[in-house]
Amino acid sequence: MFNKAKKILIISAHADDMEIGCGGTVYKLIKEGKDVYQVVLSFNLKGASKKFKEADIRREVYESAKILGLK
Repeated sequence: MFNKAKKILIISAHADDMEIGCGGTVYKLIKEGKDVYQVVLSFNLKGASKKFKEADIRREVYESAKILGLK
């Protein structure tokens, strides 16, 4: 399916959806040389537990993207 694709956009409804739902596939695509990008539509700040701070959620999104190899 992705053989001819050079750039791939992952659209996530929430901050951790991409990592949980298709993190392994994203990692594989990056290792194959694809340019993979992610858009997070919501950090779910209203529904998140009070113990999670916005800055922590945002930091974790960027850290996980870096670990996977997203630009």
